[in-house]
Amino acid sequence: MEPLIIAIGGRIGSGKTTLSLSLSSELGFKYVSFGDYVRRIATKRGVDPTSREELQLIGESLIRNGEKDFCNSVLKSVEWTSGESLVIEGIRHKRILKEIRKLAFPTRVIFIFLQVPEDVRKRRIESRSRESLDEIGVLEQHSTEKQVNHDLSLYADFILQNEDITSLKRIKDMVKEVQL
Repeated sequence: MEPLIIAIGGRIGSGKTTLSLSLSSELGFKYVSFGDYVRRIATKRGVDPTSREELQLIGESLIRNGEKDFCNSVLKSVEWTSGESLVIEGIRHKRILKEIRKLAFPTRVIFIFLQVPEDVRKRRIESRSRESLDEIGVLEQHSTEKQVNHDLSLYADFILQNEDITSLKRIKDMVKEVQL
């Protein structure tokens, strides 16, 4: 099969990490997370790696210093080499998606955007986040989250609704079709 990169994006609480880890495991692809990478940077800088607000600021500064360097660093963090299949979790910017596609060429990059009903997303946030829904609402006013909320889905190859997210078989079949 041809190598493939599956990039996953979506709003806070949409299921990006759960889906990405499951796909990586089921398909035998390497896994990397932009969020995990930014948390490691936060820790190195002595910043609270659990503060979404701090992580947004660090991510923004990494992008401002150059999306190519940022993306290369994330890919190098898992020793990814051209021609390897990979699942990338946490695409938050169209510029980052574009850069990943450039860096991965000629490997195909499929971008999957997750959309879940607001009530499901809020339940997920309440059950696992240290922030309240009001605090998440404030965080979602950040330019990064606004991009995710409003126009990142326009760049998706596939938009998965909540019921699709739980169906690994459907996604695996989709991946196999794309790899042919």
